Amino acid sequence: MWEAIHQHYVFCVPEGELLVSYPVPTRDVDMHKGPLSYNVVWYRPADEATLADLCTDGKGRLHDTSIPPPLIRPDVVADMKLSAQALLAPPIANVIDRAEQPFLQPIYDLVSPRVVVGRVALLGDAAFVARPHVGAGVTKAALDALGMAEAISDTGGDLTAGLARYDRERRLLGDWLVARGRRMGALIKSRPKGEPTPTSGELDRRAEIIMRDYVAVAEDIENFTT
Repeated sequence: MWEAIHQHYVFCVPEGELLVSYPVPTRDVDMHKGPLSYNVVWYRPADEATLADLCTDGKGRLHDTSIPPPLIRPDVVADMKLSAQALLAPPIANVIDRAEQPFLQPIYDLVSPRVVVGRVALLGDAAFVARPHVGAGVTKAALDALGMAEAISDTGGDLTAGLARYDRERRLLGDWLVARGRRMGALIKSRPKGEPTPTSGELDRRAEIIMRDYVAVAEDIENFTT
């Protein structure tokens, strides 16, 4: 089973959910020659009550935004592994079954109306938080830093003018990334009560939309920023 996935970026698309997994080189090891770690990200919809339950530890304490991994209740982990066996391709379900300490993280996004106040400027995730589907956290932080340097340089070192330009330009990219992340995440949702079960063809079309979005987003970011 491991041979089928360990060198690949893998998608699983159960109804209303999405899983992506990929190999990660261990420190100072060439990805194609040495041992690998394997990262699995499973996006699952949760209403407020379900999220509160997931973030409640074994002593009944509710953790507001995310629960420390060692405090995740054993029944939550057991349910995740049972769901993996029922919903995911066997090689991925096997990886999840072997995970000794999974962690969970609610997903939020953030749009900032301004990223400059006086002489204070925000960059990267401090300015905008896009959903992880766009995969642009590091890229955005680097582009923000470059954009600030260019804005100040192009205005002859005038810090006030440079930061004003930085604010205008970076908000455009931030707004676009958050909107794109929301669009990509829109298919990760529970089926409304009373809605008929989707056909296999409908599920295949949904999976195709998701795959195309993931392939296209990197090129779209490049086009937006050049």
